[in-house]
Amino acid sequence: MIRFSNPQWSHWIGPFSTFCGLTGTLALLIILKYRIFAIVPIAKNIVFDNFQEGMLIVNASGQVVESNEKASQFFSELGYEDMYGTPISVLLERWPAWNRLSQSFEQGSVEIETYSDSRKKIYRVNVYPLRTERKQKQGSVSLIFDITEQQSQLEKIAQ
Repeated sequence: MIRFSNPQWSHWIGPFSTFCGLTGTLALLIILKYRIFAIVPIAKNIVFDNFQEGMLIVNASGQVVESNEKASQFFSELGYEDMYGTPISVLLERWPAWNRLSQSFEQGSVEIETYSDSRKKIYRVNVYPLRTERKQKQGSVSLIFDITEQQSQLEKIAQ
């Protein structure tokens, strides 16, 4: 079409087409790699962040990839403000049993203790492995339950 309307521009058609094709391919690769336009359902975010227990998700490389509001609050009280990308071995060095379950992709439960504001808190942590349908290890999910009040009630009953 351009050749017939403006013949002096016809020598630019080939390089311009190549440039547009390469630019479009590069843009597509960036969009796919970094999920720039990924649609995350609003309901998933609402449920995930309002979940009453802490939830910590670790990838197969042993790095934290996601956590909900409760888990972020739990670790911020311990001095970890930004834990995304943090190796789980660093984050859980205080609790070797929890660390072992998370890194070995085993299902299990452990009880841990923390001290914040000179108060002892007790948590039960359930760890669940994440695997593909072909049983390939993808990471783990840790659910953190605050059982401090339950434990204090049990101690009162025992006395």
